Amino acid sequence: MVTHNLTERNLLHASKMDGIPMASLAVTTKENPLSSFGEITLIGNRDHIDPEGSNKAKVFGSDIYSPRYPTIFSDISKQDSDNLNKRFSGAAKELERHNYEYDIVENIRKQGLESALHSDQAVMYQFLKDKKIPVEIVYKEVQPSGHEHYQSVKSALQRHRDNVNGLMDDELFYREYANELLANIQKNAQLNNKLEANLAKRKAGELEKAIKEGNLLRNHLLRSYVASVIHYANSKNKAPGVDSYRTGANIRKAIEANQAKFDEYVKSIADAIPVNENIYNGTDRQGRAMYQAHTLENVVRKLKKDLRGGEGFSYGLGSVRSLVTPQFRSIQEIQKHKDRLVSHDDFKRIRDEMDNEVSALSAKLGRDGLMLALDVLDIAATKSPVAALEQFNIEKTPERIAAINELLAKLESMPTEYFEGKAKDIISLSLATLWALLFRAI
Repeated sequence: MVTHNLTERNLLHASKMDGIPMASLAVTTKENPLSSFGEITLIGNRDHIDPEGSNKAKVFGSDIYSPRYPTIFSDISKQDSDNLNKRFSGAAKELERHNYEYDIVENIRKQGLESALHSDQAVMYQFLKDKKIPVEIVYKEVQPSGHEHYQSVKSALQRHRDNVNGLMDDELFYREYANELLANIQKNAQLNNKLEANLAKRKAGELEKAIKEGNLLRNHLLRSYVASVIHYANSKNKAPGVDSYRTGANIRKAIEANQAKFDEYVKSIADAIPVNENIYNGTDRQGRAMYQAHTLENVVRKLKKDLRGGEGFSYGLGSVRSLVTPQFRSIQEIQKHKDRLVSHDDFKRIRDEMDNEVSALSAKLGRDGLMLALDVLDIAATKSPVAALEQFNIEKTPERIAAINELLAKLESMPTEYFEGKAKDIISLSLATLWALLFRAI
């Protein structure tokens, strides 16, 4: 059974690009089809995976962690970005979003125009305002210092009403505050549990020492209390800031109740703005990033490089397996190895057994740590066991070399949930077929 799983978003992207470049195909049994990687399944036939057929497909004995679709960078004109900023900067200001003009351009560049607008709270809020849909803007609550009722604090705040920051260097305030604070700590120590009482006694002892020595302005404990009093006083004198978390939750809830209309709102804006899409293409001699147009042909060229392990992430033993798993040269060879295809539960059990084998190899290498054993296997798979042992300064004994070769051989023939096939450069799908598939998926 030959399948390619993808998400609704992937499917719409394929429609926009007029095809799927270097699609990863799963070869499975009908009893154990692959259901991950997306809610939509496209079903192919043997022609898609025939190494000797017109597609010249490449099929491997396991997942080879082939390169992922390159990141797309989206740019719009200065005029269009200015228009977007003008349209939504008022809402952003109400939400206290700073640097919005820069953020919206960067988000579009990294996420794509429609996706960036769709996730932007200023856009959401402006939509709600345009549609006269009520939403509550929540403001931060001023956190009391806990000592604002002290007479010493009240008197000092009155003296420094024009600049409460002056409390930090007011020796009279420190002296009065320290004595009042000490009295309250000693009082509370008698009421609290044993742990809190011991902590209160330590604080009281520190304050008593500072009062006796007369170095209150340099006492860290007292200065921290004074700082909290100043922060509270300053906060009371300012308009409270927007609570971005709770306000954001209110906005998202209102959007969810009007999702279809919001989707149309965003789409109508995005459809009117031309977008220039590019993909990364290395660096120039000065180390500056270079880009090339986002076309199927350019994507295919990127996805063809370093098929085995080209995804660029380490998946532990799976990454090592991708380096040694066989490449099948014909349909007959694929069928010959179909007994290696197992269920998800069986594969999980086998994978756990192989993890234990790596632990055993680690012990034979005389070094602690699974990561080292995996690194040794990785180099052994691409070069040789001898080269791997030399790189990590491990003594090259016949037993160690044999153990490495034995484990690599087991990985090469290890059962798997699916064989990975790489189809020809581009799989074309008609728009009618795409919409039919999407309709059935929904």
